[in-house]
Amino acid sequence: MGTWYEQNHVKGQFFEADDSVCVEAVYSGLQADGHFTVSNTLQDAQFDKRTGVVGSGYCPDATGHCFVHFGGPQPKKSNYKVIETDYKTYSIVYSCGLVSAKLWLLTRQPVV
Repeated sequence: MGTWYEQNHVKGQFFEADDSVCVEAVYSGLQADGHFTVSNTLQDAQFDKRTGVVGSGYCPDATGHCFVHFGGPQPKKSNYKVIETDYKTYSIVYSCGLVSAKLWLLTRQPVV
């Protein structure tokens, strides 16, 4: 939970321009059953107004296999995998959807 800052991501994603900057993911509202809220925001390379999307997530257990949803039908299979994290400084996250695979390197600090 908390705020994570994107340090790098796979390029060519339809929902995020390759030149996006100051990308933040805020995970909050963790419930006892594993459900939570996720808010992703970013700026373009010209530092215009921040834009973003709010979604929901669910991690049913401690394996790192989660379900993250930003609209459309709820995923029936895990679509978000926390590959590795120390919870304090970094997290490596993988997602594989209908269009492409995605990988993010997230940190707790905006600049590493």
